[in-house]
Amino acid sequence: MSEVSSGSSPKDSFEFVIRFSTAIPDVTIPIPDVSQVSTSWLKKQIRRSTPSVTGNKRLKLIFSGRVLVNDTNYRDVLVRHSYESDDEDSGKPTQVYVHCLVGDELSAQELQKEDELDNKQPETSTTPAPVGFDRLLSQGFSQQDVLELRQQFQRMHGNLSTQRQSAEDIRQLEDRWIDSTVNNEFDDFAAPGGAGNAALGGSHDSDANRDLLVGILIGCFLGVFALFLLKLELGDVFNKRTRMAVVAGTFVNFSFGLVRAWS
Repeated sequence: MSEVSSGSSPKDSFEFVIRFSTAIPDVTIPIPDVSQVSTSWLKKQIRRSTPSVTGNKRLKLIFSGRVLVNDTNYRDVLVRHSYESDDEDSGKPTQVYVHCLVGDELSAQELQKEDELDNKQPETSTTPAPVGFDRLLSQGFSQQDVLELRQQFQRMHGNLSTQRQSAEDIRQLEDRWIDSTVNNEFDDFAAPGGAGNAALGGSHDSDANRDLLVGILIGCFLGVFALFLLKLELGDVFNKRTRMAVVAGTFVNFSFGLVRAWS
């Protein structure tokens, strides 16, 4: 892995934010030297940060819809992510969100062979290609792993089962998320042509409008207290769009207060 000059710009500094599929708080792992980063190193840091939870259990790491293995070129991954990130240059390290699935407990010998399990090639099959998160089953994930990831996706994307979405539509959303997710934020994906996909695009617009409305109302009614909610970093409650709307609503609340004070 090639060397990366550190400190030349804010975009040269990174930190991993590990997001678990269960109710484990996020873990932030600084990256002192990109050239020394590997999947084995990252797993060791995760186990060191959460020994009581991850301990000797098998860990599977996902970034941008693909499994991170020990021969992953992290320099290319991180540099590419720094260009794709829309965060402003604030002088802080660029945060790279990685999903972590905690599996079964492994023995000491199995832990030593954990990298071999990740690099194991899936067997070819003549069955129809899986869609959505079921695609991960062919990469060594268990049904329980996929179920937990699907539950987390629905919590962060809204309860899709109550939005009259068909199973096929939900799987298409999962495919889009796997192929396009960045920083664990669910952006508006460009919907291709077709009546079915047009309906999906309409549901995205509806979700976007709902997030904006909820955020503005919270900011208007709670005022400065809404900012305290944002400080709690409730990532599973407020997405990026809602947080921006809360700030806008707080500004509207403050503006009305000034007008009322001067009148």
